This record gives sequence, C-alpha cells and structure tokens, in this order.
Amino acid sequence: MMMKVRTYGFHVLTALAFQLVGLQSLLADDWMARVSDDVYVSQLSIPGSHDAGTGHGFYGGLDFFGDSFARTQDKTITEQWESGIRAFDLRPCVDGSELRINHGIIQTQLTLKDALATLCSLLDKHSTEMAIVIIRHETEGDDSNSSWNSMMVSLLGSEPVKSHAADFTALASMGDMRGKLLILSRDAYASTPTGGFITGWGHSSAFSSQKSGRIKGHGSSQTTCYIQDFYECTANGAKETKRQSILTLMAYSAEKNTSKRLWVINHTSGYSLTTSFFGNTLATSDGYRDNAATQNQAVIDWLAEHTGPTGLVMMDFAGVDVSNGFDVKGLSLTQALIENNFAVPVGVGNINEDSLSPHSLNHNYYDLRGRRTAVPTLKGLYINGGKKLLVR
Repeated sequence: MMMKVRTYGFHVLTALAFQLVGLQSLLADDWMARVSDDVYVSQLSIPGSHDAGTGHGFYGGLDFFGDSFARTQDKTITEQWESGIRAFDLRPCVDGSELRINHGIIQTQLTLKDALATLCSLLDKHSTEMAIVIIRHETEGDDSNSSWNSMMVSLLGSEPVKSHAADFTALASMGDMRGKLLILSRDAYASTPTGGFITGWGHSSAFSSQKSGRIKGHGSSQTTCYIQDFYECTANGAKETKRQSILTLMAYSAEKNTSKRLWVINHTSGYSLTTSFFGNTLATSDGYRDNAATQNQAVIDWLAEHTGPTGLVMMDFAGVDVSNGFDVKGLSLTQALIENNFAVPVGVGNINEDSLSPHSLNHNYYDLRGRRTAVPTLKGLYINGGKKLLVR
C-alpha cells in the first residue's frame, strides 16, 4: 500500500513538473491577468528596466561609444515587455523638435514619442496589463534645455498618451490600472503632472526610513516613496555595499507592505568597472554587466528564501541572462519577481504522501494577500528548511 501511495505521489509531482515547465513560459505572458483587481499596485513586485532605451541602439554614428559606455539593455522596449518588464526608465533630452532618449550625453535611436506610443499599443493588445514609466530629464544631453518642459506638456497631452495616461493615486488597484500607463517624472515640467511627480530622489547607499522620497499626483494625492539608486560601485567593497542596500530595502518593503500607501523603487542597476578615455574616467557597458551579474543574482537568491512585495525593481539587461559573456541574469530575475506575486501558500508544513489526492493539488494556491489563484506556483513545490510548501 505504501508503495502505491508513493508511486501515486511521484506521478502527481511529475505531472506538476511538466505543468511548471509550461508555467515558465506563462510567467511573462499577460502575467498581471493573474493578479486580482483589488490588489494594490504598491503591493506588487514589478520588474523594471533601467535606462530602457539603450536596447534600441545609438544615434548619430555613436554605436561604438554607446555599446562601449552607455548600453544597459540588450532588448528593445517591446522585447522587454514580452519578457515581463512592466516598468521603464526613460531619459528624454531635447533634440531639435523631438525628445530623444539619452543615457548621459549619448543619444539612443529611440524617441520618447515612439517609446510611449509603443507602450500604448502594447496596452491595447494586452488590456489586463499596466505599464509604469519613470521619466528623468537627462540634462547632460541637452545642456538643460528649457524647451524640455513645454515639449513634455505637449507630448503627454497628445494621443495616444492622453487616453492611456492614469492619474497617480497611492491606493491605485490593478482594477483601476489595467490598460493604463502611469507616468512618474523626477522633474517637474508643469504645475500639475500627467501621472505623478517624484521628489526626494537620492543615490545614497544607506537606506533609512527617515529619508524618503514622495510621489505627488493631482491635488492632495501623494504618498511616501522609498528609493534605492546607489550606482557607483567601483570602489573596494562597493558591490557588497550595493547588495546590502538592495536587500535592506527589499526586506523593508516586504515587511511594510501592509501599509498599502508605501511605494518602493529599488535599483539593482549600477556600474562596477570604468576606463580612462582621453583623460576622463567613464563607466563602461561591461561595468554595468559586471554589476548586474552580482546584484541580479543576489535578488534571485533572496527571493528564493523570502516572500513579500518588493515594489519596482529596476535592473540592467532585463530579459536576458547572458550579455557579452556576463551572466547578468536579467531574465531569471524578471521571472523571479513575477513569480513572487503568486508565491505565498497559506499552509506550510511537512507533507505526508498519504494525504496527496487529485483534489489536494487542484486550484489550492493563493497569492500574497491570501486570495485563491488557479495557477500553481513554482514556489508551491520548493523545499525550504526540509519542508515542502503546499497549500492545504
């Protein structure tokens, strides 16, 4: 009898293993459709891309310089979306009559108009999803051109952005945001934002709950936003400092997610290698890759042992695991973050194979807020501390 039970349990788990192979491919495919309408956006784990436009290549014959010093992404906006990315860091500069995406002084092939139009089109095709865009005026690229403000107002007030843009509210739910584009700008281009304005952005390695940013929407709509964007990781021990900064904020976010109003933007991005170029010390694209290989893996490892909302996690080389020979793990991290939204089972304990039945593995998995989900999660079968995780 025991042999039959063990054999049955083996077959059940084998069948689930095949399902989970398929689940890997489903992780990025309209993954927000599996999130309940009443889940707050602030309580999600959202994979994002830092300097998202660099995956489009570089403009004006600057391919060599861009590929050597400014590339942080290998995939285009559409390809990043397809891998599961839902937050995009875009840095527009004034370039004649257009706002072109830059990384520092180096221009990419992508304009802000095209980037936003692409995201609006993707939202039309995937109406269960939402997208977040974080805007920064890359003043190095246009000498702080004052036309930036009026050009931003004009673009954000035109179609297709106008009909897709959502107002920022601290308690925005997935039901509110499906099919919407949330634009959060680090620079104020007008008295009232399209979406929201972020203030208090910092680059310190020391996370403190007393030093926080804010996101402000229309009227009195505003909330706390904790930000970690320490990016200069070249000094001795700086990569470890960066790792601790990421994980400290991640743990804080996971613990405090019940506040509902807490928004988090946590960067694994940064550079750890530089080179001398005509007397100037410049970050290198391989420096971004080297840092990504350390930090993206660190977050994957943390997520394997912990659960809880991480907020927005902005990474380099999103959607790819290997870039120019570096194990950047941008696809694995994207998938781990998506999975984290569905990874907490209600019951955790030792499992007696005698208790396995067709019903015990059927639709008995729950998301972070204890709501039933029809999709078994990868972590539902992980072994942690000698205990299998299974909802009962």
